[in-house]
Amino acid sequence: MSNKGAQGKIRDLVRDEKKRLHSEVRWNNNHVFKDAKTPDEVPVYLDEVTDFTHDLPGLTKLAIKGVSIVKSNINQSEAMPHVTLIDLKLNVSGPVEDQVYAAFPLLIKNIRRGNTILKYYEPGQNPGDSKYSFGRKGLEKFFDLRYEMISPEQRTDDQCLEDEHHMQKNFILGGPLKTILEGSQVEVLKTMKANGENVQVSWNKDIQAWVICSKNVGLVAQTRQ
Repeated sequence: MSNKGAQGKIRDLVRDEKKRLHSEVRWNNNHVFKDAKTPDEVPVYLDEVTDFTHDLPGLTKLAIKGVSIVKSNINQSEAMPHVTLIDLKLNVSGPVEDQVYAAFPLLIKNIRRGNTILKYYEPGQNPGDSKYSFGRKGLEKFFDLRYEMISPEQRTDDQCLEDEHHMQKNFILGGPLKTILEGSQVEVLKTMKANGENVQVSWNKDIQAWVICSKNVGLVAQTRQ
């Protein structure tokens, strides 16, 4: 399928899911931040999703309702031919990316801002006996905290939010609200975000090599050469 055709399928998928969320999810939980008195009354959408980090072959083939929403960049290492790097990212970009993440919490937990999976076999053994290992896991997707989510006038009124922003508010504040109602404290850290290039470096014990990555692409190296 062409990339244009795939993009169209993804847009249709998001449109249908937003309709479902509007009727089945949002209006059932529209007054949580106003009326919840116990932890059980606070649904945390991110706690309800499947974690594929223990099923790496499944993660490389992740699809939603038959639509391949994840794009794989596959490269065999020149320095270590028994290692293949699989870099994963959403097959969308720009504003549509936020819409896709908001519609499908599954993706927030599993398709991070930088994902490299290593498929490898022991040198001299059959490539058919390949194993999988996480080369790197980037940060989870995060969203802007909109003023209307915390303003004194609107913070308990989810009806003022669009469906997409209702989901984002739960991703950001659902967990902290539940934690507070459980009697625990929540610490807030303010960080600064700057656009630009980045590098992620980690050591992988399974292949005994460094995994060096940009946001979207990685390589493995055992020595400087």
